[in-house]
Amino acid sequence: MILPELLPVLAIHLYALGTAAVVAGILARNEWLKRAALVLTVLAFTTHTLLLGVTFLDDGFAGLTRSVYVQLLAWCITLSGLVAWLRWRYEALLLTVAPFSLLTFLIALLLRHAESPLPPVLSGMTFTIHIVAIFVSLGLMALAFGAGVLFLIQAKTIKSKSKMAGFQKDLPALSALDKINAMTTMVGFPLFTAGILFGFISARINWGTVLSGDPKEFVSLIVWGLYAWLFHQRFTQGWQGRKPAVLAIWIFTVCAFSLIVVNLFMTTHHSFLTTPR
Repeated sequence: MILPELLPVLAIHLYALGTAAVVAGILARNEWLKRAALVLTVLAFTTHTLLLGVTFLDDGFAGLTRSVYVQLLAWCITLSGLVAWLRWRYEALLLTVAPFSLLTFLIALLLRHAESPLPPVLSGMTFTIHIVAIFVSLGLMALAFGAGVLFLIQAKTIKSKSKMAGFQKDLPALSALDKINAMTTMVGFPLFTAGILFGFISARINWGTVLSGDPKEFVSLIVWGLYAWLFHQRFTQGWQGRKPAVLAIWIFTVCAFSLIVVNLFMTTHHSFLTTPR
């Protein structure tokens, strides 16, 4: 088996093992499994990076198929999770990142049977900035989603005055989870805004119009509006706690809908299955 065929198989197995280890480690409060999950995730990310490097080294821009496009998204999600771990050292954050990286990479592998390069119009500096900014912001949204879910779990237990049991004892404090939400929003919203703007510029250059009625555009504007509201309320109105946590969960949920439903089942320039118009 040659390297380009071996690397995706190895990466998907490492992502799967890392996901299983982090879930089991946190639920069982097993420090060995938590450390193993981190090591496996790092190995999966390293293998994933090698796979992308080999792909672009061999084929250049022609290697940017729809499968590789989705692989880049999985790579950005994993990168965001590992950077967050280095910053805060909370393994619980990998509980969100690892499954989403696994799911996204799995979708990328499933798309390999219908490989076709992205059209040449989807190239150039504006498109590159659009993709990088959107993908990194999505990785940050995944982190905010995870922090939001954990915040609600912790807050419910505290409000009910129940005694924390099991894995909840190892979860970050509410203040720490709220801080993660704030920092990911502070960085993620400007990046998402830049991604949207450069996407519109790229659309104007390639298709002669900024808005074409594409469902992806409609959903992206909804996400931007929700994200702008979260950013405004948090940093000008002093939002903290439950409200930003809930909104962060909704923002990523709409993004997941966009990636899975719109990109796979609707007619769009961003389709993973058909050639953009």
